[in-house]
Amino acid sequence: MLNHLYKGLCLLALALLSACASVPRFGEVAPGMTAPQVSAALGEPKDRTFRGKKEKWSYPSQDGKTSKIVVFENGHVVELVNTETEVAVMDQAGASSERGEDYCEGSNNYGKFPKGGGCNLYGCWPAGGYCNGFGCSASGVCTVDGCPKKIASYQCKD
Repeated sequence: MLNHLYKGLCLLALALLSACASVPRFGEVAPGMTAPQVSAALGEPKDRTFRGKKEKWSYPSQDGKTSKIVVFENGHVVELVNTETEVAVMDQAGASSERGEDYCEGSNNYGKFPKGGGCNLYGCWPAGGYCNGFGCSASGVCTVDGCPKKIASYQCKD
């Protein structure tokens, strides 16, 4: 009987250890991580969806009431969110300015630019700015008298 009890306790300990090993380690997820790195820390996602350059991996909690969502952009982690904010994150993923004013939305022969911005042979600018022979401005147009909020040239994030 003692032998059965010992075996039972060993099996219970083994089950607990294997359960701990399979628990996703969300604390290890950091911005910039790649999909294989996230898989190593969290395992395979329960669900994967994508829109454009965005992809989200869903990891439901053990109680099934909430989930953690890992959001990738161009193959790298950009956010880790709870299901309460999941809808907002994915709405932003396809929204006009990608995830903020500084993310690239358009491009031409001179470069990439955010929503409302542009590029020409003098440089690139954000919404409200402009570049010309007098320089580049983050807000307004440069003249012979100077530039409001002068910038070298604007670089949006891919």
